[in-house]
Amino acid sequence: MPSKTVLRFITAGRDFYPEMKIPYVVEMNQKSVPEKLNDRLQIVLIENGTGIINFKKDKTGILAPMLLLLREKEQCLIENPTQLKMHKMYFHPDVVNSDFTFSNIYDPEYPFSRTARQDRFILKPLIGRHAVDRIIPIDHITANNLKNLFTAIHHELDAQKDKFWPCTARGLLIQLLFLICFISENTGNNYPGILLKTSQKNNQDDLQSRNLVEKTILHLYLNYSEKISIEDIARALNTNRTTLASSFKQQMKMTVLGYLTKLRMDIAASLLHNTRLSINEIMAKVGFQDATHFGRIFKKHFETTPADYRKKYVKKNY
Repeated sequence: MPSKTVLRFITAGRDFYPEMKIPYVVEMNQKSVPEKLNDRLQIVLIENGTGIINFKKDKTGILAPMLLLLREKEQCLIENPTQLKMHKMYFHPDVVNSDFTFSNIYDPEYPFSRTARQDRFILKPLIGRHAVDRIIPIDHITANNLKNLFTAIHHELDAQKDKFWPCTARGLLIQLLFLICFISENTGNNYPGILLKTSQKNNQDDLQSRNLVEKTILHLYLNYSEKISIEDIARALNTNRTTLASSFKQQMKMTVLGYLTKLRMDIAASLLHNTRLSINEIMAKVGFQDATHFGRIFKKHFETTPADYRKKYVKKNY
């Protein structure tokens, strides 16, 4: 019989899939320190509180909100914890892609399929070698968006309201990992693979331009499911359309809307081959209302329709 600890980190199906056991759990509003687990990756959102994180002999003060990313078998201690409020997620990498194991996800030369390599990219923040890179400060707006995703996942896993709940919860995890990937890379002033390389100048005007572009990209990551215009972004960032468009084009070598479309298509492709959510559901999740328009843009990026892409790449276990 499995131990209580093992059962705690598994979501068991009830009405729709009574035999299903998914290694994927969210715990909200926790005070206890993260546990050392042999077969789970962990994402910890520290919403409030203070203390000292002792992680692989590196110590850093907690300045909430923060993200803490733990690999399997890692131990993290929090010294002098005060009024901590954390949200924790535990999952096995095969929830993202059934080809993933703890043996192969750390091997950059492993012969994954094209789609598996794409999925491995969004695990990059969790599988990085350096522990210090997995302690990530975030702002309160980003923390609130992350908390909303944690809450949505927790609800799907707990309520299991329809037969699509495993796919919906899995799709939300993929969206969360895309966002964390961006946050992680940009915290160190590096850009992730989904981005283009920026200018290497260091004058003041360029630094201001780059700062505006980073804020713009974060805004896109947080709002790609909504209707977005350049005017809306400029207003949110207290700048004007001309400055925003010019800075973005100079730094990224593409337009704001071009970048937004690429981001939406990458997320849509991941949801298509990793879940069985309907194409209309996926279309809505990435900010499209018209199926014909969505299909045309998708085909422009991937040279195939969403339906044919799914037939070719869909995973069979969810």
